[in-house]
This record gives sequence, C-alpha cells and structure tokens, in this order.
Amino acid sequence: MGRREQITPAHVPEMEEVAQLLQQARRLARLSFRQLEEITGVASSSLNRAAKGHRTSWGIVEAFARGCGADPEEALAAWQRAQPVRRELAAKPQPQNISTFGDLVWAMRVLRARHSKPPTLREVESAGSGLMPRSTLSSLLGSAPPRRVRKDLLLAYMRAMGETEDEVEQWEAAWERANGSYVASPPIPVRMVASPALLSQLADLEMSRWNCVAALVDQAAAGRRESRSGPIRVSLALEPPSGAGGRPSLCISDDGPGLDADSLLQRLRDSWTTSTRGRNRAFGISFSIATVRLGTLITIRTAQAGMRRWAVLRLDLRALTRSPEADWMTLASERKAKSSDHGTHITIGGLRESWSADAWHQLRFRLGDLYSHPLREGHIEIIMNGRKARPRMPCIWGEHRSVTRHGKDISAVQRIDSPQQTVLECLDCGHSGVASDVCVVCGGGDLRPLTPRIWGWVGVQRYLDRIDYGLDFYRNGRKILTRDKTIFEWHDDDTGQTELEYPVELGHLGGRIVGEVHCDHLRVTPTMDAFAHDPAAWRAVVEAVRGTGPLRPRHREMLGYGSPNTSPLGTIFNAFRRVDPGLRCLVPGDGRRPIHKEARRWGEQFHKGDSRYQGDDVWYEAVLQHEGLSAVGQFPPDVPH
Repeated sequence: MGRREQITPAHVPEMEEVAQLLQQARRLARLSFRQLEEITGVASSSLNRAAKGHRTSWGIVEAFARGCGADPEEALAAWQRAQPVRRELAAKPQPQNISTFGDLVWAMRVLRARHSKPPTLREVESAGSGLMPRSTLSSLLGSAPPRRVRKDLLLAYMRAMGETEDEVEQWEAAWERANGSYVASPPIPVRMVASPALLSQLADLEMSRWNCVAALVDQAAAGRRESRSGPIRVSLALEPPSGAGGRPSLCISDDGPGLDADSLLQRLRDSWTTSTRGRNRAFGISFSIATVRLGTLITIRTAQAGMRRWAVLRLDLRALTRSPEADWMTLASERKAKSSDHGTHITIGGLRESWSADAWHQLRFRLGDLYSHPLREGHIEIIMNGRKARPRMPCIWGEHRSVTRHGKDISAVQRIDSPQQTVLECLDCGHSGVASDVCVVCGGGDLRPLTPRIWGWVGVQRYLDRIDYGLDFYRNGRKILTRDKTIFEWHDDDTGQTELEYPVELGHLGGRIVGEVHCDHLRVTPTMDAFAHDPAAWRAVVEAVRGTGPLRPRHREMLGYGSPNTSPLGTIFNAFRRVDPGLRCLVPGDGRRPIHKEARRWGEQFHKGDSRYQGDDVWYEAVLQHEGLSAVGQFPPDVPH
C-alpha cells in the first residue's frame, strides 16, 4: 500500500474528503502548487492549506478543481457536505440565481434548516405523496447528495417546504438551468490591462455603497437604451454564503438583451483602461469602480437570445493584486436551458462590508429615489429579494392649479423643452462641441453628431420643507444631482459674486420649488455623483431652466435687464416665492395663518402611498377653507384672534 499523505493537526476532519479530492486532482494534472497558483491566481499557500484539509472557502476549492481540470460539481458536493447548516445564519436562497445541481441541493438543505422546527424526513416523505422516499431524501440531504436531482422530486420537496406555486415555478426554472448547465471547456485566461496600482486607486475613490449598487443597475438600463425594447426587470438579492462563517454575495440580474463573449471582453477592457468609447453603454469606468469598492470576487454571466451558451467571466481582484503581472481573468461558457434566455447576471463575492436588514431597506429606498422617473414611467423594474423598489413620486400641485399675477393665470407646473444646437462628439475621449473633423482634445477622428435636448419641468410642492426641495438633474434616467439647490443661486459674471435668491423671504421655513431636469448629453464624474466639468454645457442647462440674469424683478431692474425673467424657474419663482396662506400663493391655512406643519404631515402620508393624499384635494380644501374663514372673520377655537 502506498503511503497516505499526512493531514496536519490543524486540519478540519469534515474537510478531509475535500482534501483527498483536491490532492487526487492535482496528482492527475501533474501540477505543482506554484504552477497551480499561476493558473488560478490563488496564492500557493492557500491552495496548500486546502489540500491539507484546512477550513477553506468554496471560491478557493472551485479554483483549485477547475485549475486541475477536475469536475467542480464533485468538489462542490464534498465541500457542501463538510459545511454545517446553521439556521440562524442561513438566509432564504433565491432560485433565479441558481444554475447548478450543487446549488440546488444546498438550497434544499437551507430551506429545511430555516424552519423554526425543521421537519423530519418522515414528515417530508408524507408531504411528498410518495414521490420522496426517506432513503432518497437521506442520500440527497445527508452525507452523499447525488449529482443530479429529479425534477418531480425537487418540486414536491419545495411544496413540502411551504413554497408558493409561483415560487415552485421559479425552482422549476432553476432546475432547467441546472440540467442544461455545464462548463464547455476549462476556463481560459484572458489578458486585461489592470495594474495593482490602478485597482488600489479605484478602491480608494469615495463612492457610497448605494451609488456602487446603482452603477450595476445602470448597466441594465444601458441595455434597454441600446435595444430600445420594453421595460427591463432588474433583480437584486443577497445570496447566503455556501457555508457557515462566510459572507453573502450580492447578485444583480436583468432580462436585458445581453452580450456575446467578444462584446463583453471589449467593454470590460474599455472600462479598465478608462476609455470613454461607448460611455452610454454597459460596463464603463463607474462599473469598475463600483465592483472594486463592493467586493473582490466578480462573476459576469451574459448571453443574447438565440445564442446556445452563456459567456461566464470571473475576476478575482485579490489574485490580481498579488500577481506581478495582474493582467488576466478567466472566461468560460455554459449551456443554456433555453436558447431564448438572455440577460446579464452579476455576482459579487468577498463583500468588503456586511449588509444589515436596515441597510438593505435603505438601499431599496435610495434606488426608488434615484430611478424615480424610469420606475414610474415603466421603463425599468427593480426587485430586491422579492420586493419592488417604489419610485419616489413628486408631491406637487396639479398642472391645472394656478395663481393669478398681473391678470394672468400662472400654472403650478412649468414645462422645460430646450433643443440645443447639433455638435460633434468624440467617441475616443467624450469631448463634445467639436467643430472640425478632428477632436481638438485628443486628436481622434471618430466623431458622431449629437443633438442635445434639455427637458423636464419645474413645479410647486404642496408643502414647505427645510431640506426636501430643489431640482433633480437626470442623465439617462438616473439622478445625478438630487434636490439640488445651487440652481437657486445667481452668479454675477461682472463681480464674480454668487447670491442665493430662493428661499429668501421666510427662508427659515425652507422652500417648496421642485423639479426634474433631463440632460442626457452631459458627461458625469466616474463616481456618478456630479456632472463633469464642462462650463459651456452646464451654462446651457442653467439657462434652459432659469434663463439669464437674476430671478428677482427689482434686482433685474437695478442691473439693467429690460424684461422680466420668463424662464420656467423664473415664472414659478415670481408666482410662488411667497408663502401667504390662501389662493394667492396656494398655501393651506386655518383662517388665520398657514398650516405648514400639517401640510408637511400630509406630504409624509403621500410618500407612504396613502391613497387619500395622492391627489392635491386635501391641500386645496385647506386653501379654500382658509379663504372662507378669513372672509367672515371666523377662526377655530384654538387660534388666537
């Protein structure tokens, strides 16, 4: 008998089966640990520990097996058998992110463990009406799960676990994916241009966590713009770790048009090299920053309808930072369950921060605010662990409401629609305004005509607030500036001074002018929280919204402006800047004074979705009530007079 390789005292007994599989795979592949490190990008010390039976993450075990050309499904089954299922740590698995039988088996174990009192095998057998004998269940859920699960058994099991019929249909789709899914060939290395220094610099950029997630949602929205199809459904989920003690993974999936392998690689190369070519498309520099900030293990799975395989690209940022060359990822392919399937699925593991339930709730609120326009227009749906993100609706007076100024009725909503002069945009550096055949910034000659359009509206909110007012500026359906108040400032080019014009009168109460401005032609910063520095382009947006010169009539006269400011913001400002109660300013009152606090409370009910407050009737009745009470000198008992 040959001498058995010794397992060090630090090994975990449950991991011995995994260690033996990995040792055998390495021997058959005739690879040293150093050679395996070069293939997988995983440090040889980590690979050595896995082969000796130490507690090891699935990512390392999978890389080890694939690097040796072994079947990762067999390694996964062994690794899962070594992981204790802890009910208090196991979140509910999501079927839409499952594509292998190993994942299905793990999900079945987790669903059973999540019950406050897990059902016995006898109870599960009874609930399955004879489809699930205890011997099969014991093999499936115990120490030796089979490589393949029967569909009828899976569906019966899910019903026994209390899954709804809609959820059972999703598990059936997961089974179809698992049944048709396999890696066509060993992953191949793909050269990229991404140095450790660049990765470190991207990770150090200030970009909030919710903004990082939004950058991943943006790539789905970009897919809709390219395909010009109907609404795109984007699903976000926190997938539980495959074993106890690990961190969950963030999964973002969409049903957009998807990409082929060549397009995926080209766009990712563009993003890593900070190219602006196709900056309105998926996977730009913002995507790279977001993924680096969120986690270290990135998997992108994408395909177009009609293609027979998914392109699966994996990137381990930790391996890239350790490697002296740091220039490759791995690309593989998987068979589709149906050739009509399409879309993009992104999984980010090795999350740098944990996600609490409160943080997840806040993310859903943030995304509902950030994408409020495309959400309410039906261009996109965002689903987070089965719950839809609700758009943040503007709580404004209806367009049919108005006040009278100088004998004219001024609507509470003013529309913006300002087409701009056609210019040429450089596809190499993104500079617009090119007047010749060659870009004056980079010298590139790949130009395209661009006709900017600035559009939207400015309106009056039904309540005053110290923070909740200002204009939202959008680019391609996503807010870049949220409730921006700098638009209320007037900059005097002659003196270089900037002066706040609204709110000034009773400014301590806050403001109520709001609006939405779409300027899709403007470039944005890589962190997607500001527009890129382009004074001429931004000045055109400002003039489309607030015109030229100050908003205040007397100030305009003093400075020699011969006509009033009739811009959308100027019109709203001059008609609604005061907050006197009654019809003159459309401010609710109680017959004596404005009721700002009550109007704000009604606004809170509006944002909670209370149907009684979705229209502006409650506010308007308070306006009319104030006019009626003040006309006859009657006041409520609690109002001094």
